[in-house]
Amino acid sequence: MAMKIYQDPAGEWLNEADITALLAERFPVEAGSRRQRRISYYDSFDWRLYRKSLALIQSGQQWELVDLNAGETVLAKAAHRGAARFAEDFPESDLKVRLGKILEMRALLQLCEVRIEEEYFRMLDGRQKTVARVIRTRMAAGPDEAGCFLRISPLRGYQAAAREVEVLLEEKQLAHRETSMYQLALKLSGKQPGDYSSKFAIELPPELPAAAALQRILRELREVMQQNEPGVIADIDSEFLHDFRVAVRRTRSALGQLKGVFAAERLAQFRSDFAEIGKATNLLRDLDVYLLDRRHYEAMLPETLQGALAPLFTHLEAERGKALRQVTDMLRSRRYARQMARWEAFLAQEADSAPGPDAGRPVIELARERIRQRYQRILKRGGKINQRSPDAKLHRLRIDCKKLRYLLEFFNSLFPGEKMSRLIKQLKKLQNHLGRFQDICVQEEALLAFAGAMPGGSDDSDRTTLLAIGCLVGMLHQQKQEVRSHFAETFEDFATAENGELWAHRA
Repeated sequence: MAMKIYQDPAGEWLNEADITALLAERFPVEAGSRRQRRISYYDSFDWRLYRKSLALIQSGQQWELVDLNAGETVLAKAAHRGAARFAEDFPESDLKVRLGKILEMRALLQLCEVRIEEEYFRMLDGRQKTVARVIRTRMAAGPDEAGCFLRISPLRGYQAAAREVEVLLEEKQLAHRETSMYQLALKLSGKQPGDYSSKFAIELPPELPAAAALQRILRELREVMQQNEPGVIADIDSEFLHDFRVAVRRTRSALGQLKGVFAAERLAQFRSDFAEIGKATNLLRDLDVYLLDRRHYEAMLPETLQGALAPLFTHLEAERGKALRQVTDMLRSRRYARQMARWEAFLAQEADSAPGPDAGRPVIELARERIRQRYQRILKRGGKINQRSPDAKLHRLRIDCKKLRYLLEFFNSLFPGEKMSRLIKQLKKLQNHLGRFQDICVQEEALLAFAGAMPGGSDDSDRTTLLAIGCLVGMLHQQKQEVRSHFAETFEDFATAENGELWAHRA
């Protein structure tokens, strides 16, 4: 819910005498209290709170979650001294619970800090009862100021009085606009809410030549990498690396699946570069996932064994520190700088500077062709998998599904939204099943490797830790068998004739 603010169109400051004289034309006026405060607004890098019309405000030790659609009405609050990086850093409270559900593993970042000075004016009726308030507000961030503005604070039961104040201010030709304290604070600090999202979205005209379309896709992905590089290096939270890696994988997928758009010899070096970058980040991402899943692993074990996993996670934390240094060294290296400089120079060229045979085709034609080919490959490979098939076949099918998902993301704007949503929903169910199977396979192998690599002796605590890891591996193996037993049913749901017609019609 936006508020109206009123300012002198000449940009001059409205002092106390001016405001009192102006309001006194209609009401007895009493200048009230003054207060100064310093507040900070917080959100995650991908604006998870803002996307739910929420914001987190800090003023001293008080933290408040507010509803931006209801005039920054407080939904939950808690007292907390010092910094709060993650939701779990807050004391037990409704605020902690609400933030945890929305932020998950994402860190809180300070969007801006503003200084606010407020002076209150009370409008009175004949019985000297307050019927409305006008607040003179001055907001500043660093050396920058939003200027001085007036806002009306209506009181319940006296809406007519508040409206009369509005009319008076408008009659005096004070410039007014609808905004919020949050919007003013962000604008003053140079922030654009919602300027980053992990969701890939790009508009492509159907008739656009394939080369120009692919170039737009690749430029967008390079920008995502750049946006996340500082967060990876600063180790703010694990999602910076995740989004960076997804952009790398999407880039590799675009180069591999859209062959024929650019000359193959021009792309060979880039495909090698991105494969190298992806490989360099694998270990750190794996360790992030294991550490994020700590509570899940502990919950899988009997209560008597849950504490025995502590040495394992201590070991994983140490290994993560080493892996993080390797990734940050890579991102800061001259080699990476040269790789990205070559890539950016290529993306800056005219789209037809390195044409392949499909460069001039309308992108809608290429999209239909490649989506159909990938879908048919999934049907063919998936239809051959049975209970005796090696795990590697399910892994290859998972990769095929991921590649199809990337194609749908790249070309989402070319097809009707409702139909595309249905296609993605079908694919996502199969993807999730195969992804769960692959995760368990990797976790089994990794836990056994970690057990062999962990430092330690032969005392009882070491044996208990190894026993706990062994129990985990056993339980994961049972889950793996259960997931695999449901593959045929999940794949049949995806490969129905009805779904096939939808894919054929839309792709």
